[in-house]
Amino acid sequence: MAFVKQYRHPSPTIFLIGLFAFLMVFTSGAFAAAELTVIIDPGHGGTNVTGTHLLKSNSSPNNATSPSGLREKDLTLELSREIQRVFESERASNHAPKIRCILTKTNDWNPDFAERAKVAADSLNPGALVSIHFNTFRHGTALGTVAMIHSRFFNPNHKADLRFADGLTAVTSAAVRNFLPRSSAMDSINDHHIHDGTGAYLFYQMQRYPQLDKVPKCFLEIEFIDRKDVQGKLLDQRLVTFPVIAKAIADYISCYLQENPHGSSVLSQPQDESADEKFLEEHKKAESPFGNSAFIDWFLGAFRRPNLPD
Repeated sequence: MAFVKQYRHPSPTIFLIGLFAFLMVFTSGAFAAAELTVIIDPGHGGTNVTGTHLLKSNSSPNNATSPSGLREKDLTLELSREIQRVFESERASNHAPKIRCILTKTNDWNPDFAERAKVAADSLNPGALVSIHFNTFRHGTALGTVAMIHSRFFNPNHKADLRFADGLTAVTSAAVRNFLPRSSAMDSINDHHIHDGTGAYLFYQMQRYPQLDKVPKCFLEIEFIDRKDVQGKLLDQRLVTFPVIAKAIADYISCYLQENPHGSSVLSQPQDESADEKFLEEHKKAESPFGNSAFIDWFLGAFRRPNLPD
């Protein structure tokens, strides 16, 4: 009886140790589950084209170049690192929500779009993805910030992505205007004019992972860098300008995820058939921040295509 009684009533010390261990495991798991990951993709990189068009993973090493020779690939990496630093600073201050920021690459190399998408898919609780880019336009005639999202023809989360991208464009443009008052926020564009209607390869690769379906995602073209005023006021002063732009981007994403902790699924609404039919009739019209005319977009697209994100 004494033997049975001994195991019916474990000592308080053993009980407390077991309870403490259980709480440690449970709370650490709960905290991990609550933490969201923001994926920042520094556009381009390295010296060689990677991936293939056949596998829809092709990524070019660099597209845009400033008047003084600054390369898009170097600027995207520098700004992306600054965005990550802002998130790390906010994370250390115990502000909610807990957000971890990772980059799809940390050095000057060019992972193809399959590799970039896999970084996002392998992350813990992915919350949002933004691919950072800089733009050019023939003769330096364009100025402004513009985002690109996956076409609704392939993207059931289009409405939410558009809201996310429009808000991100607005805050980024406001930060840029601190240094370039004439800069403006352009309407977000769809990607269905890329690769003969396939769209951006990064979006295509991300669709291979169900866990990324509801994650808000976009390309963000910070500014057109083939202009002397952008060179002098934004790029040459980037030790001052990039932290301001990075904070605007990080703060917007943080606020967005605070309001929508499960990604953009909160905002997604089923599309009615009439809307889909209307889109199918119009999806071949290239959309442009310079206007919705198919002819205008075709004309401008002839010059814009060499500087597309992929």
